[in-house]
Amino acid sequence: MSALPDHTGETCVIIGNGPSLKTVPDELLRKYPSFGCNYINRLPFYPTYYTCIDSTVLCHNAGEIYNVAAMARHAFISSYILPNPLLDRLRSLPNHIPVGADTFVFDCEKYMSGNTAVYVALKIAFFMGFKRALLVGVDHTQSFEHFDPSYPQAKNPNMEGMRYHFTLAQTIYSENGREIINLSPPSELDKIFTRGNMRDYVHTARDTDFGQICTETHELLE
Repeated sequence: MSALPDHTGETCVIIGNGPSLKTVPDELLRKYPSFGCNYINRLPFYPTYYTCIDSTVLCHNAGEIYNVAAMARHAFISSYILPNPLLDRLRSLPNHIPVGADTFVFDCEKYMSGNTAVYVALKIAFFMGFKRALLVGVDHTQSFEHFDPSYPQAKNPNMEGMRYHFTLAQTIYSENGREIINLSPPSELDKIFTRGNMRDYVHTARDTDFGQICTETHELLE
């Protein structure tokens, strides 16, 4: 596996794909290194890092997510899915890092995926050294709706499994002097994570504009 970038002591944004993502200020998404997942390509934004462990997305829609994966500094892709032509193209990307049961492991986890790509992103961010992870668009509603009406809907999402793994992530972050701040709408996750105010994390002129760098790079390649 390629060496991970060192982000010791930094803050990152981990982007869920809930409806509230449409209300997140663009300045916030571009202020920090960011993690996007699954169909984040349907938002006009290129995250710093991309992760996808969803078998349906990878088996049937690898072509759709190719550009956002290619534009990421690293694309973290499930190593469990059997090869197919579209997925092989993703895995051939020079920025590809496979994710399996023996990578980015938190003790006591029940599933590598934690039942949600957001959990996988939290693990990767931890191993990169981030001190603070800001959650946006992680709406955690039983309806499991998304920011795009055409976004494919998950069948029978395991909300209890998600909360178990989110609690595990919170414990490990806390034990290591780090924090997960929930900037998403109020939900059951407020029983797990500290609630933050989005206004405290907005853009300032001195901050590195990671998202803008990615977008400008993409435009140069087109």
